[in-house]
Amino acid sequence: AQHRQCRRRYGGRRGGRGSRGGRLLRAGCGEPAARKEKDGLVNEAGEVQSHGGNIRMSDPQTNQIRHGAVEVVRTLRERGFIAYFAGGCVRDEVLGRPAKDYDIATSATPDEVEGAFERTHAIGKAFGVIQVMWNDHPYEVATFRQDREYLDGRRPQGIVPSTPDEDAQRRDFTINGMFLDPEDNRVIDFVGGRADIHRRVVRAIGDPVERFEEDHLRM
Repeated sequence: AQHRQCRRRYGGRRGGRGSRGGRLLRAGCGEPAARKEKDGLVNEAGEVQSHGGNIRMSDPQTNQIRHGAVEVVRTLRERGFIAYFAGGCVRDEVLGRPAKDYDIATSATPDEVEGAFERTHAIGKAFGVIQVMWNDHPYEVATFRQDREYLDGRRPQGIVPSTPDEDAQRRDFTINGMFLDPEDNRVIDFVGGRADIHRRVVRAIGDPVERFEEDHLRM
């Protein structure tokens, strides 16, 4: 099944659902050259080293946005919920890049998220997503979930609450499927995203045909 997995060199613009552009490679037809280690960020096993110290955050606005995201995580944890950074912001931090936005994944239900914060917007409550306002900046907080069947090529029919591991398996690419505990800078990687970053490949989680049929915007 490995030959069905999508691989792509980095080289296009960065986006929340994976990068576009660059040369496509099929597994078995040549491996991309390994990324040179940068500031000790990734070791030979693809594991993060000295994670927090290598993130470039000279921009005060970036620091402020990340600080707000940490406070959102802490607020949820104080109420007994699991909460992590999720998705593209984790990918960017593993790469040593400042993230533009921070999304949070949690074991809290949408109702519980709304009850934990003073200012929220139910932008995608049916799909487990609540927008939390912290210091006037919006953060998307999503419940760990599994998606029901996709029928329109864009959104699932509904969701089922799940574990972090199960939530990671529903995501598009391994590099976007990692979580980060921001209080101890620990990357939680159920899908091999760190190793793929080290190898400079973009790989679908599971069957790539299914991933693209579920949501056409992943193309």
